Amino acid sequence: MALVINDRVKETSTTTGTGAFNLDGASQDFESFASGVGASNTTFYSIVNTGTGEFEVGTGTVNKSVTFTVTVVNPGSGNKYYIDGSLQSTIALAETVTYVFNLDNATNATHPMKFSTTSDGTHNSGTSYNTGVVYKINGSAVTESAYVSGFASATTRALEITVASSAPTLYTYCSSHPGMGFALTTASVGNVSRDSVLSSSNSDNLVNFAAGTKDIFCTIPAKKTPSPGMDAQDFVMNQASTISQDQTFDSGVLAGPVTITGTQTITGTLVVI
Repeated sequence: MALVINDRVKETSTTTGTGAFNLDGASQDFESFASGVGASNTTFYSIVNTGTGEFEVGTGTVNKSVTFTVTVVNPGSGNKYYIDGSLQSTIALAETVTYVFNLDNATNATHPMKFSTTSDGTHNSGTSYNTGVVYKINGSAVTESAYVSGFASATTRALEITVASSAPTLYTYCSSHPGMGFALTTASVGNVSRDSVLSSSNSDNLVNFAAGTKDIFCTIPAKKTPSPGMDAQDFVMNQASTISQDQTFDSGVLAGPVTITGTQTITGTLVVI
């Protein structure tokens, strides 16, 4: 994984909340994050929710895996799967991204979660969906049948899926009991995690984005100028800033004040004024 910054990388998204942003494709005359930055690489991002005043600038990782915590709760209409503490009707997944459904909580012990292209799976004449799916018991990948048979006695349990390109709408279901699952839409292509926030409309904290179309693009934040890179580079630093990333550069001038908290490898001459 590397820190990558590139020109003309911009996409749109309709993701809400505080989680990773699913990407809806490159804006006209721009590149996507997958092509311009690359999967598993980190970059500086800026997100703007058009017409709302909401914005966020930070560091994120392209196509980073996402982990959901699953519990089983009866809201009064029978047991249901809850994700990260909330009852879900639909979750939007991003193609090519890996999602981990952590089923360790004791409430899951008799409710093995599976995927299907049919709502309620085998309880509605459907079959299990296994493209890109990994069943895990006690940290090891197992067969589907071993996953179900060993589910109740397992110490740790997880259901993983790497979403295929052009994957259909999927549904979670309990292999033992009907009426527990929710839908998984898979229209988005890739995502950008929100690993750290540098500045935002929420007092420089994570923003709980409202509905609307967002622009998300690569940026070089003023708080992190100059842009760190893996290759030697020349630069002149002429404003107050903090350099926190480890980096290598050739020759430069630092004028500021400048606070350096990362490791800087100098291959040429560095002048500090």
